[in-house]
Amino acid sequence: MSEVTPLRIFAAVEQCEQRAIALGSDLLSRAVASARQGQAQPIKLAIGLPCHEHKGEEPPHVIVASMLNEVLGPREDETIIHERWHRYFEKLLEGPSEVFICTIFRHVPGRVRASGNDETLERIRRLNLLAVELSHSLGLRVVDYNRVLAHFGARPLATDYRLGGNLATYVAGHTLASAILANGIDELVDPQVQEGARAALGGLDDIPEQIRRFAKAVRDAAAAG
Repeated sequence: MSEVTPLRIFAAVEQCEQRAIALGSDLLSRAVASARQGQAQPIKLAIGLPCHEHKGEEPPHVIVASMLNEVLGPREDETIIHERWHRYFEKLLEGPSEVFICTIFRHVPGRVRASGNDETLERIRRLNLLAVELSHSLGLRVVDYNRVLAHFGARPLATDYRLGGNLATYVAGHTLASAILANGIDELVDPQVQEGARAALGGLDDIPEQIRRFAKAVRDAAAAG
């Protein structure tokens, strides 16, 4: 059996998103292995801060970028934010990597106006619109956290825009793995294997049962530890 080239992923994300990125990478690897009759797909995952570039010797096959840092950052003119991210993604696209942009789950804890939540929601809305605009104008791939997490709801997932909690981590990780399988690894994985991996990963309707198994595994690990 020939040696499999590792899939190199670089994620420029906030700390609160890193668990979902790691889990998504693991789900992706497992799905491909299932479609290859157990032959593993190794993944080399590197993490950086938002709006940073990869500094390793070998370029990543996949770059995943988040704009979550803009949500609670200092208020800036919208034009400045647009120009900053447009330049950043243009730079990333000069390389060989498939570049993915993440939307942000549009939910904040509580809805008390005095707490500033309305402003936070508006920032998220504008950033998600920017993500769509950039995907259209530059050809970025999209990891649509907002759409998929909204499908299940913030209350059942016990989460908000920061993706806290094990259930939200799983859903976000699944969303990432699904997006990469749909768009990002033709160079490494045969299309027929990708099709089998997508079937192994499952779709939205499969996530609730997967979540139940995942939550049980987390509880069992906690009890054993």
